[in-house]
Amino acid sequence: MNDNLEDYVTDALAHPTYDNLHYYCEEIVNHFNNLEYKEWAGEYYARTGRSAAGDPPDPYDMVTCKGKKFDLIVGIARGGLFPAIVISHILNIPMESVFYSSKQGAGDNRNHANNLPELPLQRYGKILIVDDICDTGFTLAEVKRYYASKDYNITTATFYHKEGAIIEPDFYNVKLPKDAPWVVFPYEALSNEG
Repeated sequence: MNDNLEDYVTDALAHPTYDNLHYYCEEIVNHFNNLEYKEWAGEYYARTGRSAAGDPPDPYDMVTCKGKKFDLIVGIARGGLFPAIVISHILNIPMESVFYSSKQGAGDNRNHANNLPELPLQRYGKILIVDDICDTGFTLAEVKRYYASKDYNITTATFYHKEGAIIEPDFYNVKLPKDAPWVVFPYEALSNEG
């Protein structure tokens, strides 16, 4: 083990294992299945200034309601596909892949055509959009904005959220400082070998 604990923790966060990632997927599922209504009502009021008891909830504000159920998991390629597949299997919910990468982001994947597909849902369908990291936040924000404009009820989740991103996911497992090193996920490390 590294002599400097801070360096060790930083290195561990920058190089997660498959075990870490599977645990993170389970945390995401548990987060949306176990929150109490009181917590949701307080967050709803803080975000909107409206009383949750007095006004009908707006579908876009109902983020952390107890027993949250989703109609579809949407994984943002490439990094979001791993957590989306695992969460889809845990919840036994269909999954769709979207190939999108913001032209403004920090990722190395900016060669997608960025044509977001129509989803097999009715208006107000509940979607969980998943990615591995919210670095600058541009990709997650753009995908969320697009599907929200189609009248879907959007919730977002990522493994990592970097301080200073333009959007904060509704749920994330680990918050990273703005100057954190580039995170190398195990599935990325495999593609960089040999």
